[in-house]
Amino acid sequence: MYKLDARDPYSQFVPRRASMGNLIYVGLDIGKFQLSCSLPGRRVFDVTNDPAGIGELLRRAASLAPPERLCFVMESTSEYSSCTAETLLELAPVQAAIVPPACVNGFKRAGLVRTKNDQVDAVAIREFAQVKAPPPWLPPSAAQRRLRSLQLVMHSLRQAVTQQKCIREKLASARRPDGCALDSIDRVVAALEEEHAQLQWEFDAVVAADQALARDSAQMLSIPGVGPVVRNVLLAVCYQQLWELPQRKLLAYCGMSPREHQSGRHQGRTLMSKAGDARIRRVLYMAALVAVRKGGLLHEYFQRHRAMGKPGKVALVSVMRKLLYLIQGVVKSQKPFDFAYTT
Repeated sequence: MYKLDARDPYSQFVPRRASMGNLIYVGLDIGKFQLSCSLPGRRVFDVTNDPAGIGELLRRAASLAPPERLCFVMESTSEYSSCTAETLLELAPVQAAIVPPACVNGFKRAGLVRTKNDQVDAVAIREFAQVKAPPPWLPPSAAQRRLRSLQLVMHSLRQAVTQQKCIREKLASARRPDGCALDSIDRVVAALEEEHAQLQWEFDAVVAADQALARDSAQMLSIPGVGPVVRNVLLAVCYQQLWELPQRKLLAYCGMSPREHQSGRHQGRTLMSKAGDARIRRVLYMAALVAVRKGGLLHEYFQRHRAMGKPGKVALVSVMRKLLYLIQGVVKSQKPFDFAYTT
């Protein structure tokens, strides 16, 4: 039998006999324009991915059980899956579950399924749900949805600024740089940075208007090394997980849990799992780097790991983990960072 590991990001999907006996699972493969639907004992059929098509899906599924016993399961596909799940919950008192694609892919490989198409995927999602009984998905609040959208656009704007600056540096290094081209890039960069500043103002306004978000934002910013960029990403991407998950599962959700590679006498390198959203790891890495260079608590923590013989990057990842634990600690305890704290 599979042994659960708290560091496994998918260990939350454990068999639940009560749920398996009470719920009828419907597998959905999400596309931009259509949904492939798998009902128990029925042929896979397609409906349009809009309220009319989802209403047709609910009418067909109603022949199996009352709405309260129906659970529609889909893979995580960014906005497509969350929009479909929200529409289902708005149209009927059903349940929805969103599962990581890696779980379904592993389930298919275990069943020696080699075909890849929408119909097969819908069946695999339903069968996976029947075995693992994933937890129900809860829609985010309106403020949380706004923060996610704003942070995503701000991230893309920052990437565009970096790209334009790299192009400018390349053009400026020519023997006879074109002033018109350089001026054009300067105007583009200025416009992008102005738009980024406007979105940051909107982000701060959303946080300030929500009492819980404003309180937790202040607690995060009290930690040395945590600035607005780190706070933006954590509030937008994993705010709910900071409250709900224990430390090891939070570490796995952020992709910073260790991934061992050992077989017999071979002992490979232990790396980060790098699951989940890379934006979390990116901002925590930069925050850890700043905290180590500025000195203080996290600098001492880094030096202790270096004294134990750990390489610099490994010690820095340890600082990232400690920083994540500190952030979760101040959020859950509702107390600002205590500078008298010792690790």
